[in-house]
Amino acid sequence: MSEDTDNVAVEENVDKHLPKDLNVEENRNIIETLRGKVREKLKNAKINQGEKSSTQLLIDNKVYQWSKAEVPLDEGLSFFILSGEEDSAIGQSAEQNFAEGQDEDFVEEVIFPDLLEVKAADYEDYEEQIKKQQANIFVPSSSPVINQLKLPEDMMPRILEEEGFYIQKKPEIYKKTCNKMENRLLKLEEGKCWFEESGEIMSLPSPIRRSWNFRLNISKEPLNPALKTMYRK
Repeated sequence: MSEDTDNVAVEENVDKHLPKDLNVEENRNIIETLRGKVREKLKNAKINQGEKSSTQLLIDNKVYQWSKAEVPLDEGLSFFILSGEEDSAIGQSAEQNFAEGQDEDFVEEVIFPDLLEVKAADYEDYEEQIKKQQANIFVPSSSPVINQLKLPEDMMPRILEEEGFYIQKKPEIYKKTCNKMENRLLKLEEGKCWFEESGEIMSLPSPIRRSWNFRLNISKEPLNPALKTMYRK
């Protein structure tokens, strides 16, 4: 009974893959030849399976539980029919990988030496680095500035306290910080406008210049009545 069922399964599977135009006798001959090849493959597989070590057999028996019955012929036949296509696909992929590997080796051996240059790192002296930094970055000095540089030409600094003006006491500033600020302002195009007649940086309202401590209301629009002040006794 098992052989009959196997024959029927093989015939059904072959009918799917073979063209319908062939004669019945030719189909039977093809089925018999394929059946014989499948049986040979199954025998070879069993022989190779028996040559494995005992430990390998235990692992395989746990993972793959082989039944006493033979593998169904339809599965073996489909494997035999499709194995040729799989082998061709594997061969094409192997050839492609080999060609890609040759291309990579060619790039590394021929092209990379022309594009890349391997040499020692360039060393710059510390003094040269400082010169480059000074050319690109302005670092103001802390040395004092002459009054003639801070005032317009042919103008002497005025001491307003001696002229009788009241001068408020300025907040104490570290002298080197003040000198750095003066040197920085003189580098600007309109930096001299930040200095008073005495040659010092403007920090408080000057008594000889008109200054406003509040904002003038120049608009002529009437005020909102809600903003008017109401005086009551």
